[in-house]
Amino acid sequence: MKLVGKSKKRRRAKRRIIIIVVFLSILLTGAVSGFVAMCYYADSLDTVFPNVWAEGVDLSGLTRAEAVKALIDDGYESSAVGIAITVTFPDESSFSATGDDVGLALNASEAVNVAYNFGRDDTFFKNGMTYIKALFNDTQLIDLSSPNYNDSILRQLSDEYTYLFNQSLYENNLDVTGTQITIIKGTGILPADADDVFNIAVDLMRRAILQHEHLHTRYIPEERTDDIIDLVALHEYIHVDAISSIYDRETMGGTPSSSGKTFDLDVAIEKLENAEFGATIVIPILILEPAISQDEVESMLFRDILGERTTSQGSSVGRSNNIRLAAGFINGTILQPGETFSYNSTVGRRTEARGFMEAPGIVGGRLVPSIGGGVCQVSSTIYGALLFTDLEIVSRRNHSLTVGYIPYGQDATVATDLIDFKFKNNSDFPIRIESTTSGGITVNVKIYGTRVSDVYYVLPRSNTEITLIDTTPVRIVEVESEDVSPGDRVVDTPGQVGYVVETWKLHVTADGDPILDANGNQMRTFVTRDTYRMQDRLILIGPPIPEYIPPPPPADYDTDDTSESP
Repeated sequence: MKLVGKSKKRRRAKRRIIIIVVFLSILLTGAVSGFVAMCYYADSLDTVFPNVWAEGVDLSGLTRAEAVKALIDDGYESSAVGIAITVTFPDESSFSATGDDVGLALNASEAVNVAYNFGRDDTFFKNGMTYIKALFNDTQLIDLSSPNYNDSILRQLSDEYTYLFNQSLYENNLDVTGTQITIIKGTGILPADADDVFNIAVDLMRRAILQHEHLHTRYIPEERTDDIIDLVALHEYIHVDAISSIYDRETMGGTPSSSGKTFDLDVAIEKLENAEFGATIVIPILILEPAISQDEVESMLFRDILGERTTSQGSSVGRSNNIRLAAGFINGTILQPGETFSYNSTVGRRTEARGFMEAPGIVGGRLVPSIGGGVCQVSSTIYGALLFTDLEIVSRRNHSLTVGYIPYGQDATVATDLIDFKFKNNSDFPIRIESTTSGGITVNVKIYGTRVSDVYYVLPRSNTEITLIDTTPVRIVEVESEDVSPGDRVVDTPGQVGYVVETWKLHVTADGDPILDANGNQMRTFVTRDTYRMQDRLILIGPPIPEYIPPPPPADYDTDDTSESP
């Protein structure tokens, strides 16, 4: 019984499976049949698939003819709103064309063919699937036909405006005379090419249609390479510097001077840049005068007294003679720029054969007779005059002892073959030394040259104005001498105080007013620090007076006799 029951259950389950399979087979057969039927239906349609739009127009279920009419009714073949181009030339002239101007039109039939063929361009079953999908989704189709327009309008505009633009072009014109530069401003570009303009317009219209916009472009012809005015190069060609005269030591005069010429380059560039095409620009030629002419240089030679000094001191015949000789050898000496003056070379050796005489001179810190004594007054006077100039002192020494004819720190000693006084003409002009004498004896020295500075100098005029750093008092030395009578005292050497002094030059104007620095202090220049030796006061003392010893009395003389002689 149990086995029979189980067998029945198996048969019932098997029947259920068979029924399900048959049912599913029927469903699947129906679905396949339905899909196949749907594919046959889609393939047999002579209308646009459902939910297909062309350029915003719903063409669903329309035949070709109906779809063409729907697009035309919507303005598809005549719509050019918002489509335009503008071509601008370098002179800012321009032409424009709209879609309407060129008769822009789209082909409705061409667009409908695209829309109608949507879903019909693949296999039988795939087209069926596309149809089914179209039942549930919208399909938007754009750019369905090639635009048609009349480009003859663009050709006409290109030719017309190219001609007008080319009429506005100017060639650069340049004319240079001795007084001015005349320029007619050219456009600096080649004439426009009508074919190039037309091709640009056609390409721009194509892009405007695709983008459905108003597009702009600039037409820029090629620059002219054979018609350029280079003002920088022109300035280099025209500009000539003025040549100023300078002193010529060979001719002892001024070198030739000459004028120059130029024009204001910055002003010329600005005028040319701001001028309209075709405008005439006039640029004056400027004459450049030399800073100093040859006549001016020659008139400046020995024009000014750069420095002057006068010294005086009583002199012996020999000293006066020596000073006159030395001053005479120097008088009229001319130094060219860069040359150095040597006192010893100019005066020469001080010998009797050359007329020099014996006179007191400082030798070894003492005044002793020497041939040529006194000539240091001339060298010191020259040095004193030079202190008022900017000429370069090459070699100078102060005396070992102070001298009385010039303030301390302003003297210059010399000695044949030993000590020389030198200075250099470091100016740009020659100088001349005038040294004269008078009386017994006064020395005057003038340094003639050409003043180029506005700075003058003030120096101490006496020993009360000098800058005293230190002093050494005179030491008294007494020495016994047989040349002095017994009991007498003779001053052999009076002695001199020793000094350390500094010399400064104060800066003043030509009127004598102080020249002040940024802090309000008078400007000054340090010259030298000089040391003068102290000289002992030497006193010669005669031998002591011998003690008096009375002679012995005679033998018969009574020493006890107190009576007076008669």
